Formats: sequence, structure tokens, C-alpha cells
Amino acid sequence: MTEHRPTSHDLHQNAETTRPSPIFPFINQAIDAICYIDLVEFHFYANDRLHQLYPALESTAFPTHTALADYIQSALLRSGCSSEQATSFWDLTCSTSADDGEQTLPIDGRAITLSFHFVHPRSGVFIVWRDMTNEVTEKEQHDAFMTGFSREVQHPITLISSYTERLSRNRDLDPVSKDLLHVVRREAERLEHLLTSFLAYQQQARHDDLTVTTFLLDPILQKMCAHYKTISPFHEIALSIAEPLVIKADEQRLLQLLHNLIGNAIRHSPEGGTIRLGLTRVEGTAVLSVHDPGLGIPPHLLPHLLDSRGSDDFDLGLLFCKQIVEAHGWSIHVESVYGEGTTCFIELHTLDVEAMNEK
Repeated sequence: MTEHRPTSHDLHQNAETTRPSPIFPFINQAIDAICYIDLVEFHFYANDRLHQLYPALESTAFPTHTALADYIQSALLRSGCSSEQATSFWDLTCSTSADDGEQTLPIDGRAITLSFHFVHPRSGVFIVWRDMTNEVTEKEQHDAFMTGFSREVQHPITLISSYTERLSRNRDLDPVSKDLLHVVRREAERLEHLLTSFLAYQQQARHDDLTVTTFLLDPILQKMCAHYKTISPFHEIALSIAEPLVIKADEQRLLQLLHNLIGNAIRHSPEGGTIRLGLTRVEGTAVLSVHDPGLGIPPHLLPHLLDSRGSDDFDLGLLFCKQIVEAHGWSIHVESVYGEGTTCFIELHTLDVEAMNEK
């Protein structure tokens, strides 16, 4: 694929606007906006409905595969797509292994879902264009609400669990008060598990649907530590950063991940102590760690800690973290010494800070 972005004159030079008879009458009867890309004869066919939405997309014949590719990608670029998205579109169109599927692109300020239906053998592809802007907006609003809801609800639950556990260890309490505190803490834990299970269920159907941006991780960790210092007076929150790290991730999902990990660490160290967050590189891999000084995890439970099928003692919060981590292509594992504490490690994909600054 060439780097040159052709002008309108370049695109139509040696190209012939046409409506070939075998395909065009068929697709023009469709209710939806449809195009057909002929990868053998190098034709692009757009029905009237698609042409009304995007006048730049005309039924046109091209002399070469490259001219056809340049025409389509240039039209997408002018409509607001990034070069990466336009290239991804064409790669999917020309793929010899991809099955029918969908791709969503920002076109003229709208979220357009493209449904690909390939002709076998790979001689062409039908593409249905649907405006899903309203649906995408509703989903974004829903996700924002769920993120805020989970954050607001998890904070008081964490405090209730921590305070009741600390109070229950007071030797001056009478047995009845201790029993009542035990009930409160047990119900708080049950509520937290229900909340985490609900959030995991909400995320499962779309855990791969990420809104990825590029950002510096350090400020997010610093704000997170400052936040938990104010709501958990029994714990010191310590942060150690070896070097600034830039990551590509869904920032809202990352915040959910951190809230779960730090909340878990606080809940499992009811006697207080220092929760330690670390960000470093180990043999070229960026590693985020969260350590708590709590009781730790019995050795026989560790192998199944992140597998709901392996044991009845799995932690829903950690399973939720695992979903977020794997959706980003990262990895997660837990180490624990019973009686001394637990550390959760997440291996991240990072970018160079210098490369970000150059942009």
C-alpha cells in the first residue's frame, strides 16, 4: 500500500464511473446502504442509499488493485477515519482467512458499523453500512454509569468490612456484640461478592470491547494512592515507581482494575499495615504489583485462585480483574506466603516515554 493520498482528480483518473448490470440492480434494491467490492475486476459498486449518505463513494471501475485501494482508503480518511482504521478496513476486505464479521468506524462524526459478507472464493465482498451512533452513545453512557456505580458502592463496603473486622478484635467487647459485628462483616462480604459478580456478568459479553488510548500510567497510580489514603485510615498506601511508563489501555477499565486490587488488599489486611503498589520493569517487561500484609492465602488455594471452575473458594474480585487484564492482552498472577501477605502481579504492554513525547 502506498503512502500517497490521492486527490479526487488522481482517484478518478483512468477510472470509469459505472453501474455494471450483474451486481448493481441487486444491491440497489436493498433497504440498507450497501456496497460491493469486486477484488478481481477492481470495481466498487455503491447503491443509491450509500451514495446519499456518502456522495464521495461512487460506483467506479479501476485499472488496478492499488487504485481501488487508494480510492476507498482516501474516502475513509476524508470522512474522519484515522489512517490506521482505513488500513485495517482494507486489510479485512482483502483478507484470505477472515470470516464474515463487523467493524465500527467513525465516519462524518457518526459511528458506522460495517458488516462484511465475503463471496467465496475470495472474489469480492458485500458490505452493509449501518449508523449505530445512538446505540454506541447509549452503551458509553451505560458503561460510565456502571463504572461510577461500582466505585461509589465498593468504597463503603470496603470500609465496613475493614472497620467491623478491626472492632471484632477488641477484647473488651461482649460476646453478643462480637456476634453482631461478625454478622455485619459477613453480610458486607456477601454484598461485595454480589456486586463483583454482577459487574463481571455485565462485562463478560463485551470485555473485549475496549476504548484504548495512550497515556502515562504514573499520575493515575498517584491519584489512586492519594484517594485510598483518605478513606482507609488504618492503612498506609505506599507507591514505588522505578521509571515513567506509557501504556495503551482502556482507562476506565484500568481504574476498575486498580479499585478492585487495592480494595482487595485493604479488605484482606484488617489489622492495618502498608499496602504497597509498585511499577517497575523486570527483564524488559513492565510489572504492576499490589501487595498486602494480610494473612495470606493457603497454598492449596493458590493454583485455583483465578479459576472459578477449580474451587469453590475463588475470589470474584480477582476473577473480574482477570477479565480486564486478559481483554488488554496482559497477564496476571498471584503470589502469597500464608501468614505474611499476598502480592498480585500484572505484566503490561508499554510504550517508550520518549516516543510519546515526540508525538
